[in-house]
Amino acid sequence: MIDNVILTVRDVNKYIKTLLDYDELLSNLRVEGEVSNYKRHSSGHLYFSIKDNSGKINCVMFKSDTYSLAFEPMDGMKVIIEGYVSVFERNGNYQLYVKSMKKKGIGRLYEEYNRLLEELKAQGYFDQDKKKSIPSFVDTVAVVTSPTGAAVRDIISVIKRRNKNIKIIVCPVTVQGEGSGEEVAQMIYDINRLKLADVIITGRGGGSIEELWAFNERVVAQAVFDSAIPVVSAVGHETDFTICDFVADFRAPTPSVAGEVVSEPLDNIVYTVDVYEKKINNSLKGLIDKYTEKLNNIINKPVMKRPNAYIENMEQYIDTLKDNIDLSLYNKINLLKHKVDSSEKLIHSLSAVSVLERGFAIVESNNKVITSVNDVNVKDEISIRMKDGKLNSVISEIEGE
Repeated sequence: MIDNVILTVRDVNKYIKTLLDYDELLSNLRVEGEVSNYKRHSSGHLYFSIKDNSGKINCVMFKSDTYSLAFEPMDGMKVIIEGYVSVFERNGNYQLYVKSMKKKGIGRLYEEYNRLLEELKAQGYFDQDKKKSIPSFVDTVAVVTSPTGAAVRDIISVIKRRNKNIKIIVCPVTVQGEGSGEEVAQMIYDINRLKLADVIITGRGGGSIEELWAFNERVVAQAVFDSAIPVVSAVGHETDFTICDFVADFRAPTPSVAGEVVSEPLDNIVYTVDVYEKKINNSLKGLIDKYTEKLNNIINKPVMKRPNAYIENMEQYIDTLKDNIDLSLYNKINLLKHKVDSSEKLIHSLSAVSVLERGFAIVESNNKVITSVNDVNVKDEISIRMKDGKLNSVISEIEGE
């Protein structure tokens, strides 16, 4: 230790940076690992970490070096990086400055994510027709997240700013680490079982794929899918997508947006209520006026003023109907009698008796009426019926026409 030398923080960081910059290995190295917590800044620089099973290094790739990239990095992707290690003097953090990057493969978590994503998609977990609508007017919101994170503060702040009358139930769970997925899922089931809220918000702030992993687990996806209460997913930043987002009834890009989705501003609700109140009042007034007019019309009818006159008119009308019916029946009967008499005379004129009375005779042989000379032979016995008896004879000769 050099006596009586006091260094500034800047001096220390600069000295460490110099040591790293002049280290032969660290000034030009290749590192293999898995991308985590990836972000493309608006400046065009890339910020992420590269990790393996036992460690993690913060990385930066400046915009000028990104033009050589043939792909868009993403969390879970295995890559080989070429660059150097140095210190960012302003905060004293060492990081890997990436000059080039190549894909090596897909990380285990990303593989698992894609596998479950495709499986649930094939089973219809993401189908739009299975999603429930978010209520327009919410009374109670259940927030399933860490009770100490920034996400819950953002959600509460937005909801209370927009509508102070909405009740918020914070349902505390761990959102990271072993068992967190089961905890989130069980809380969603408990809220449904107890019917605690009109809508559920579940999620957390941003992070790496490992930090968001609870919301990529099947148990959480199943709980969200089974929920009878609509679920809003608010996991991470706008660029973060989890399986919970795809299954949920609504995916909010941030926790703050989730708070907006479930909270119709109080002023809007008051205005809507006023509009509906006016519509109801106008509708009721219209109905009352309509039926008042109908009632007045009924009251002013002559029948209501002199009900006996109406009854008397109806009695007279009935008498007239009766007379008309009697006359109609009388005429009908006479007509039928005339038809019967005419038919009787016609039948009599066509009868055998009438024919005989007019001088005609009926010739029979073997009790059968003879109508043709072909029906008998010479020497056949015949009988000739007259109006007053019969003549029996034998045919001696047949002459045809």
